[in-house]
Amino acid sequence: MAKPVKRHWTAERRLEVRERIDGFRMEREAARAKATIRAAGFGYIRGDLHMHTVYSDGSGSVDDVVKVARARGLDFIFVTDHDTIRQKAECRRYRNVWWGQEPGAGPHHVCILAGGRKYTPCGDMKTDAERLRALGCYFFYPHPVGWYPRQWYSEGQKDALAKVGPEFAIEVMNGIFRTGAFHEEWEEGYVALWDRYLTAGYRVTGLGATDAHFAPGVGNVWTGVLGARRTMASVLKALRAGCVFASSGPAVNLTCGRTPMGGTARTRKRTARIRIQCADSYGLAWIRVVQDGRAVREIECRGKQRLSEDVDLKLGAKGGYVRVECAAADDLRAYSNPIYFGG
Repeated sequence: MAKPVKRHWTAERRLEVRERIDGFRMEREAARAKATIRAAGFGYIRGDLHMHTVYSDGSGSVDDVVKVARARGLDFIFVTDHDTIRQKAECRRYRNVWWGQEPGAGPHHVCILAGGRKYTPCGDMKTDAERLRALGCYFFYPHPVGWYPRQWYSEGQKDALAKVGPEFAIEVMNGIFRTGAFHEEWEEGYVALWDRYLTAGYRVTGLGATDAHFAPGVGNVWTGVLGARRTMASVLKALRAGCVFASSGPAVNLTCGRTPMGGTARTRKRTARIRIQCADSYGLAWIRVVQDGRAVREIECRGKQRLSEDVDLKLGAKGGYVRVECAAADDLRAYSNPIYFGG
């Protein structure tokens, strides 16, 4: 007599097991992040600046994204639903859960953090940027070359960012439709576009955010904020200054004397000394120094959890910029924001 066929798991059982596995992975990620903060030697807090809920086209509630953020050990989040801030009242029920919005703004979307009312773009990027600055809003452009898994922007869309002025912010990491940390070709495209604008003389802040449309993606990449308290005002102040880094795992800090990331180091010499600090409790693989769009130094880390090193640079006649990126042993990445050089 043939043995009876084993019954397949029910949908409820599959979901239960998946949630348990996701929870275990998030606990490990949170433990790694906590150990990295201890190893780093510089203080920072971690947050996700861009996500969606049932108030627009996300699949989870505000409570769902808050639970994931806490499981991953994030210090704050912004819930940035499309074309609305109706989620604001619900966000206020939680500590360090803030709101924002993501309307379409011509050839790009724009993420606007905080704000007291819904903003309706006119569709002209220059005009919208001027209006948002006049309103005192902090804003950035998400997924500036497109988004995973198939959406790529045209060269015209990439060029359109030039209209928003000499200073703006973009995502250099976007975690849409992923539940875990990663590194892939979209990220390479964001970083290449970042360097393209930096070498052209723009001041561009690079950010990490998930664009999560379902709760388990919250926190797969994040922004590290140096020297900030866990308040909206303090975080927004650091974002405006560019004293932040984008990461899927490691921590990175860059200084030049007393000049922090996002600042301008004034020097009459054609040389500068920068200090690099990188950490990852899983172990570091390498650190790369990028100056004026070129990699000028690469440091092998051989699995060290922390590395601090001074690097001397030769500066061009126009000053330029320097930034640092690093990779952990499992290829998770972090990107410092630039330091600019001026006479």
